[in-house]
Amino acid sequence: MAAPTRKQLVQSSTLGAGVVLVAALVLLGNYFAWKYHQRFDWTGSKLYTLSEKSLNVLKALDKDVEAVVFMRPSEELFAPTKELLERYGAASPRVKVRVVDPDKSLAETQKVAQQYGLKNANVVVFDDGKDRRVVETADLAEFDYSGMQMGESPRMTGFKGEQRFTGAILELEEAKKPKILFTSGHGERSLDGFDQNSLSQAQDLLGKDNFDLESWPSLGKTAVPDGTDLVVIAGPTSGFTQPELDVLNAYLAKGGRLLAMIDPTLSGSTLVDTGLRAFLAGYGVKLGDDIVVDPSNPLPFFGAETIFTSSYGDHAVTKSLQQAQVPSVLALARSVAKATAPATVMNTLVQPLPGIQDS
Repeated sequence: MAAPTRKQLVQSSTLGAGVVLVAALVLLGNYFAWKYHQRFDWTGSKLYTLSEKSLNVLKALDKDVEAVVFMRPSEELFAPTKELLERYGAASPRVKVRVVDPDKSLAETQKVAQQYGLKNANVVVFDDGKDRRVVETADLAEFDYSGMQMGESPRMTGFKGEQRFTGAILELEEAKKPKILFTSGHGERSLDGFDQNSLSQAQDLLGKDNFDLESWPSLGKTAVPDGTDLVVIAGPTSGFTQPELDVLNAYLAKGGRLLAMIDPTLSGSTLVDTGLRAFLAGYGVKLGDDIVVDPSNPLPFFGAETIFTSSYGDHAVTKSLQQAQVPSVLALARSVAKATAPATVMNTLVQPLPGIQDS
């Protein structure tokens, strides 16, 4: 066997040095990646870049929070949800992310479902060991349904993961749930009833771990309880007294929020006076003393007082229904319109539903 020439030795040693150099660079790169780990967001919309507010919340976090992604990887929102939460974990050692695939581990799936009282997958659970918040994936994105009539799938137009995730972590950090009071004592729909007019499913729809829902008998009270985030008047059938309305006015004057759902309640041939028409008019909302009928668009086997529509106009509340072309049936409705409010009241957010109003 011939001895290697000088040229062959040089080539061999150059190749060997190259291999060693590449290996050293890989090891060096891994070391710096471990020591100075940083994630970059290459998306044009900076979808995964955490805002300053989120970073400040994470910086101030003084408890460990586990984010459990209970989703199937095939779901459209799985990838952006997982990627964004990993950004939270990279920004704070207090945040740990765990992914549970319902199709892979039956034992772990059952454990997670029982632990958090979940009936379905497609949720993200934030747990600090004492309390938790559950974020439905349906609340993480906005979709455009306009192509469904052409056989196209809904198209995601906006991802709202950061505001939902940061909000959940902040609520855990502050140990506070949004408090919602439902007025009672005027024939309103009950939170704990079992008839078809009750609101017994409201807790399930809103999330038992996310909101504090309570019935509030307002008669005789001198103020709305401190810490109330929203007062709901759900279908009263009798009148509010002036002292009760004064309490609500004082609550709203301090920045409180009120949701009024006023059904038309008949007493003979007239509507029951709930005392709320003048009250709402003071905030730029005109509540009609009438019943809406639509003889031009009758629903078979129903009278003209049953409203059937799939035209909602341009309004944030009904945007998804309009895009998906989902019809609504209103058994009995009264008109509501925008009115002129006093100069001391801002009513820029009062917007009528033109599609329903004109029908």
